Amino acid sequence: MDKILYNLVKINTKLFEINLDNYDEGNSPDKTITVSFKVNSKFCNISVLSEIQYNQENRNIIKLQVECVFNIEPNSFKGLTENGKITIPAALARTLFATTTSTARGVLFDKLEDTILKNEILPIPDWNEIKDLEQNI
Repeated sequence: MDKILYNLVKINTKLFEINLDNYDEGNSPDKTITVSFKVNSKFCNISVLSEIQYNQENRNIIKLQVECVFNIEPNSFKGLTENGKITIPAALARTLFATTTSTARGVLFDKLEDTILKNEILPIPDWNEIKDLEQNI
């Protein structure tokens, strides 16, 4: 399939927790980003959840979950589907993951603007290692 047509239709901050009790300003927190996805074949959409965590000395400082929902044009969705499985090409997965994570980074920046963590900018992840993703539908 040459071109997969899609549109970002929803952004949802599912969770934001912050705990700055005993935060050590001299010790930058460890930062992790994980992403997961799910497919809804009824609505031809893919949801991507980006979770960002800041930890310091085994304490959770920040936890943020942002979900982006992408509608896939029905003919494009059909082209991704075969034998009850959907295969998301690596290039599309990278784009959806990057869009969702960038959105989450913006939400995080906004939520931390008036805190002591305002300069703890989250690095941009490299999604080049992503392979085609498959999921049963």
